[in-house]
Amino acid sequence: MLRTGEQIVAGYTLQRRLGRGGFGEVWRACGPGGTPVAIKLIDVSHKHGWKEYGAARRMREIRHPHLLPVHALWLLDEEGVPFDDGALDELAAMVGRAHHGTLASTRCPSMLVIAMALGEKNLYQRLKEHEDEGRKGIPVHELLGYLEDAAKGIDFLN
Repeated sequence: MLRTGEQIVAGYTLQRRLGRGGFGEVWRACGPGGTPVAIKLIDVSHKHGWKEYGAARRMREIRHPHLLPVHALWLLDEEGVPFDDGALDELAAMVGRAHHGTLASTRCPSMLVIAMALGEKNLYQRLKEHEDEGRKGIPVHELLGYLEDAAKGIDFLN
């Protein structure tokens, strides 16, 4: 169980959980130099976790104004110890060939940790702001702007 104030990886202190899904959690954290970041924690004991790992490795190199950048990523073993870069490259090569439970290594990856830029708010929070001000929802022109920006980011990835 993760707690506020905990450092899951060196230099990144968890502040509060932002959400939880079927394979992991997202936390607001304080990174090096006091930088606010989002920390995504994903269980890699499932095939989905390995897909996230592959996607995060690719996203590390991508920069676009409509995509939040990945600052760093780590694979942790069952004890919470990060694998070094050499081991990560070896593991990445094996992912396509075998499930991590069948790897020859005595250390098995357990959790993927991704540090990425923290957005100001999500669309649901923006909707709640408008509702709290007595409006029925997000104005169409504003919503279309968000959709256009998202489409630009998706188009760039394709």
